[in-house]
Amino acid sequence: MASFHQFNHDVLDGEVTIHFDRPPDIKLSNAPKIVFAIPVGSKRLNTHFLCSKEHGGCGSEWADVPAITTPSMVPVQLMLSYHNLQMPLNVSTTFLTVSGYLSSVARQIMTKRAIQLGAKYIIYWDDDTLPPQDAAYRLYNFMEKNPQVGIATAVCTTRVEPVEPVIYAAHGDGAHWDFECGPGAIPEPIFASGGAFCIARISAIVDVIEMLKAQNDGQEVPVWADEKVLTDYEDKERGIYKRGTFWGHDVRFYRLMQEAGYHAVVHGALLCGHLDAQTGIVYEMPKDAPGFKKVQERLKNGNLKQDNSENQEGTGGPVSDEERGAGVAGGLQDSGGSPAVHSAH
Repeated sequence: MASFHQFNHDVLDGEVTIHFDRPPDIKLSNAPKIVFAIPVGSKRLNTHFLCSKEHGGCGSEWADVPAITTPSMVPVQLMLSYHNLQMPLNVSTTFLTVSGYLSSVARQIMTKRAIQLGAKYIIYWDDDTLPPQDAAYRLYNFMEKNPQVGIATAVCTTRVEPVEPVIYAAHGDGAHWDFECGPGAIPEPIFASGGAFCIARISAIVDVIEMLKAQNDGQEVPVWADEKVLTDYEDKERGIYKRGTFWGHDVRFYRLMQEAGYHAVVHGALLCGHLDAQTGIVYEMPKDAPGFKKVQERLKNGNLKQDNSENQEGTGGPVSDEERGAGVAGGLQDSGGSPAVHSAH
């Protein structure tokens, strides 16, 4: 079956709006170890996707309507979160912002800059997300102990009642609730999440870029982009027709990481607030979420860890659908040093 891949933009690189270096007390190297990438403010583009009639689409254009008309400003709550954020010991960091673009374009630009800077990790941070104080510290240490993980995320919710976690166990299955969350939660594998507050390994991103080049005759395509795949299908009554599958840029990014042989993980102990800048309401994981009870029951039974297997290096190669859904062999070391569960529930 023939397939056609359509992206919502073709930007591969560009200029950042703000570049701010935050070195530790003792400067260890010329390159930052962590780059924080923050898309800021409203989006100036009016149209961000065209369903092309040329390739069997309906011809409609999807419009982006800016909710905030000050593209270079951030909420004061974000500034306070930054001030409160605990950094790993003696680790150089750089903060990048891009304003006036769709999140997919902004993240693409900042990702390429992080690669050029020689960073080891990039933390994607939305400007309406309020992470807990130790989020960067714990995610960094988790990645240092688990080289087979390409991306790990804190937990963020939707911004409407009733809230849902922006965590997915499979494409098209909606919000995934069945993971540990709250104090004592052990990191677990997932299929995908949003990009509200997550850390990605730069070497894994470079592997994704090279994988995409190999799939596109050496041509580079964005790692952060919405994608629509139109595939030819044959039916006795309809003949050959096209059917489309849509991948949002954040879910696609997680999928590409796994296709390149890395794992995606949610760190359920790290619960973020999701700020509505217009009303000041902060949306959080509901206290009756099943993940809190899962932690309490495990600890009550005296099971401080869910998997006694040792931490293992990744085996390389694509991660299969079975591994994504049922977990993979080996344990994950959490930021506290305990082997974590490596199976989805």
